[in-house]
Amino acid sequence: TFILLIITFELTILGTFITRSGLIDSVHSFSPHPIGYYFLVYIVISAVVYLIMLIQNKEFKNIVKHDEEDFKFLSRTGFVLISNWFFIALTIAIAFGTLLPIVTGSNFNITYYNRATAPFFFLIFAASGLGLLTGFKISNMAKYRFRLMAALLAAVAGIIIMVILGYTQIISLFLCFSIYFSGAAVLIRIFTSFKSKGKVSIKSANRFYGAMIIHLGLVIIAFGIVISSFYMFKGEYSVTPGAVLDYKDYKFEVGSHASIQEQNYIAEYVPIKIYKNDKLITTAFPEMRIYSSHSEQIYREVAYYSQFTGDLYFALYTFNQDGSMVILFIHQPFVSWIWVGCLIMAIGAVFGAFSFKRKEENNDDKKSYLVTENNLNHIL
Repeated sequence: TFILLIITFELTILGTFITRSGLIDSVHSFSPHPIGYYFLVYIVISAVVYLIMLIQNKEFKNIVKHDEEDFKFLSRTGFVLISNWFFIALTIAIAFGTLLPIVTGSNFNITYYNRATAPFFFLIFAASGLGLLTGFKISNMAKYRFRLMAALLAAVAGIIIMVILGYTQIISLFLCFSIYFSGAAVLIRIFTSFKSKGKVSIKSANRFYGAMIIHLGLVIIAFGIVISSFYMFKGEYSVTPGAVLDYKDYKFEVGSHASIQEQNYIAEYVPIKIYKNDKLITTAFPEMRIYSSHSEQIYREVAYYSQFTGDLYFALYTFNQDGSMVILFIHQPFVSWIWVGCLIMAIGAVFGAFSFKRKEENNDDKKSYLVTENNLNHIL
């Protein structure tokens, strides 16, 4: 885990080096500048320093030695190790797709990343779920068979519901199966802990529940990423004012385009009324802007409507000479769940941090009491 933390930090700096040096063509890249190579020098120096400090740390050596002596492969510790190895493999797959264009000049599209990363995400969530359902240093999986069966049944039920609702892409179903399994494992751990210790466990094990909340948030983020990626709809339409577009339960009525002039830009926009089940819910206003400081370039302002089950995006591409216009429409289901998961993870972090702070305060109170008692004995 310590090594993964170091690798994560160094890869973050590597991403900065790639964009600042202009080695790859990206929307986040900058023009070539020698400052990028200072980041590369920092990566090499910091990596060497961190590894030397880690190797020479006696406490780290004792932890590694102790874990090697008591290590059980089919235990919580073992599944954490397995997850870490899968994370490393996932990193290599992503780094390969990111860095290879620097050498070959060829680019990988989203299809490569979906196919290359999907197996590792499946295995990571499956391993994390198994780790949550098993015990530390206990390799007897039969002891936890009821927990495992409950989590598996919950995952199967989730997949059945997805198929009924029309989510039938095979890769997404496999990924969601492991996500549901991991999420069910979190809920089972919380239930068993609360059942065995009652309300006292919430007060005495805030760090445990904080970790469970964080893991639950991660599961929700993963679900949002999978569904919004695999079931995103993208359509480009050439329409005239008054046209009506149909999409599932929605209807989009395109209005006549108009123009506005602000202090620093001129904009052409089109009002698009959004109906759901024949009921008007909102009006979107995608724009094409020309700023006075960049008069030769057109900037497109995307209009969107966000809701819990998915977001709708509209972009105005161009106006044709015959009076028609080209509109890009995108629907990403459950993309807002990514932000919900982030919020839940933040709540879990605060929950755990508050517990840690409260324990420190209690320890300080005990120390001050002992000091006072010792001073009193000395006086007597």
